[in-house]
Amino acid sequence: MQNGDVQAEAPVLNYRRPTEMFSKDNMRNLSRVGISHTSVKVLLLSSVKHRLVVKRLTQVGYGCDVAHDIKEGLQLISANHHQVMVVDAMSSDISLEEAANELHSKPFSDAVILMAVVKLNDLKDGEKMKRIAHLGYTRALSNIDILESELVLLENSELALRSKLLFAEALFEAAEYCSDGIEISSMSPDFRLVYTNKVHSELVHEEDDMMRQEHNFSEGESRRKHSRQILTVHNPYQELVYQISLRPNYHQHLFHSRTSSLSSRHGKGSLGSLSQTRAVIETPVVKVINMLQIAQNTDECSVEIRETLENTMEILRKVPDIYSPNLEENEPVGQIPSSGGYVYRGILKTNPRRQSQSFDSLPRGASLSSPHHPHKLACLATPSQIRKALDSMKTWKYNIIELEGVSFKQPLYYLGMEVFTRWFKVDEYLCVDETVLGSWLQLMESKYNSSNSYHNSTHAADVLQAGAYFLQKLIDRGDSWEPLEIASVLIAMVVHDLDHPGRTNNFLTNSRHELALLYNDKSILENHHVATAFKVSTNSITGNIFKSLDLETFQSMRLNIVEMVLATDMSKHFEHLSKFTTGVTSQSSGDFASASTTSLDKDQTDMDLLVKRLLVKTADLANPARPMPLCREWAVRISSEYFSQTEEEKRLGLPIVMPAFDRTTCNFPQTQVQFIDFIVTGLFEAWNNYVDISEVVSELESNYKYWKESSTSDPSEV
Repeated sequence: MQNGDVQAEAPVLNYRRPTEMFSKDNMRNLSRVGISHTSVKVLLLSSVKHRLVVKRLTQVGYGCDVAHDIKEGLQLISANHHQVMVVDAMSSDISLEEAANELHSKPFSDAVILMAVVKLNDLKDGEKMKRIAHLGYTRALSNIDILESELVLLENSELALRSKLLFAEALFEAAEYCSDGIEISSMSPDFRLVYTNKVHSELVHEEDDMMRQEHNFSEGESRRKHSRQILTVHNPYQELVYQISLRPNYHQHLFHSRTSSLSSRHGKGSLGSLSQTRAVIETPVVKVINMLQIAQNTDECSVEIRETLENTMEILRKVPDIYSPNLEENEPVGQIPSSGGYVYRGILKTNPRRQSQSFDSLPRGASLSSPHHPHKLACLATPSQIRKALDSMKTWKYNIIELEGVSFKQPLYYLGMEVFTRWFKVDEYLCVDETVLGSWLQLMESKYNSSNSYHNSTHAADVLQAGAYFLQKLIDRGDSWEPLEIASVLIAMVVHDLDHPGRTNNFLTNSRHELALLYNDKSILENHHVATAFKVSTNSITGNIFKSLDLETFQSMRLNIVEMVLATDMSKHFEHLSKFTTGVTSQSSGDFASASTTSLDKDQTDMDLLVKRLLVKTADLANPARPMPLCREWAVRISSEYFSQTEEEKRLGLPIVMPAFDRTTCNFPQTQVQFIDFIVTGLFEAWNNYVDISEVVSELESNYKYWKESSTSDPSEV
């Protein structure tokens, strides 16, 4: 493991030797406590028939089939619904890695437990056991003869738990079709609403109206809760108490409006050590605007000339292309270019060269996500390991990768619930209960492609945490934010990469993908992300977080969210950065002091939007400033996606969008140096001048130094 690797805890792998077999007495004792094998089906994947093993398993009640190759095995699992697949890598030539990968590519993989049979020497090799565990195997045996005893253990652990989960899920499914409203609340250790069915919210509204008519209740008065049937369930092992009730749930949602007046105070710290290593990218339009502002503030400048200069600057600010540097200049001659613009030109250019051939869809593995139902059981009590993984969420060193592991790749739901309900109280601002918010977060998470190495729900959760950290910095220094402004920013970060296919805008344009045609090659993915978010949210019965908003409020929030998500388009990076820098400079220098009240209001509104855009952009590009283990993990993940795209472009004969990301020739550390030089430094410099993020800047400087040294000492490191 290299110095920069994420120190993640290895998966737990149980393994047994033949000497640990159960005795016949033990087997009989286990059978007396109610263990039944009739529902357990086992698939043995081996080139050897193992007749005696199969006969023994069949005699004790297990359903057992044997497949001699991976393809046959997966067909049998699909047809017969086996719960366990045993891969014999000791007495056959079947590859553990190939078998696991093929299984994981199937939709039924989550319902199958993997076991491996390996040589005794491999069983003693800790590194090999770690690799096998990372492939998804939960148990490893050195002798297939002890398979029966391992299955007994498995039945009373993973399979027993899975049966309970499936049973609980069936109950939840039945509850959705129940004609009565059902509410489940956690009463201990603290009150928390964890589930309501579809009918519940309808009954609440109906009985609320009836109560108002009967008792003449007005808005703002307290409301009584009329319980019908209540069942209290105790869990003695976890000291939890759940209350299941058929009752209306009356909540009074308070809305506190606060005046928005974003401060333009400058933060402490600087990126001096980084700026010394790179040329500051100042586009021509910024130079022109700066010169015009200097001229405008001179004593000799008359009112008429000052107004003319202001109109000129306004025109310049509205022309987008002049904010982008010319990436065609200084094309590299050697293999490793020094210009970050060359390495990342594929995601910065807006008009890439088209390929004459047409491709109707993305390649396999890069397709847009298939909708699937969110896991309803995630609404239940949060396990202790997940609570522990959320402890440090308000710090910059927070490890979202750890939460990804313990939450079984549902970090967006768990982090989102903490950020939205406990950190910023967004559920109160939106006038929805936690159940609706939880359903929405699960719905959004289900729309992220888990097959993407980078653009998945873990990235969305990481951006949400970074953005919440920045937002708290602004609030702590005294900036006033309206509640729905906070909600808009957090929602934008959750959905900013929704349904991302793991390919860039230019890939979609070159392949003439339907989304490129739909959005006319302009901010293709960004338009798709935000359009999908609103479509899915507003069409949801249980997860529509906008349902309580009036039309004007909804339209205002929607406008802000759309603007923030569209600002993540890297082809507009320098435009948004330049506008923000110019806006902060203008506001701090008092350029608008002589303007009218109407003009000041408009200027403040524009500045507010610039701040929101840059907040989301900075959070989206914050990986290089994370602590090095996390920084390196994210760098590996995004590079993996870019490598995959380059390979696909070669295979399909498309233009190579980012030639530096060729798996065979890439100088991995150098790509990170160039990304920080060309993109990140200017962005964080501008943001740090606006709000103090000294800790973040220190991490960025340290990481830059690491990548710089690695680019010459170990250029092939990935």
